[in-house]
Amino acid sequence: VTLNESGATPATFTAAGVNAGAAPVYLWQLNGVTVQQGGPSYTPAGVFPGTAYTIVCTMTPSQDVCVSPGSVCVSIPYYFN
Repeated sequence: VTLNESGATPATFTAAGVNAGAAPVYLWQLNGVTVQQGGPSYTPAGVFPGTAYTIVCTMTPSQDVCVSPGSVCVSIPYYFN
């Protein structure tokens, strides 16, 4: 979480897939609601200081190049302070 002089600014989350092909698809969820699909970076909008959130990123490889093909999901607890 970063802060600037004009107030609190949510952090930007960036996922980096390894062996995921040339154009993996990232699905971002905030507290179980899909908020973005496509790119590897997400900055939460509509979050309020002092509130806990769970951010989930699910990556789907663009080709079957992974050891275990399919989606990979990471859950990130996030407290916007």
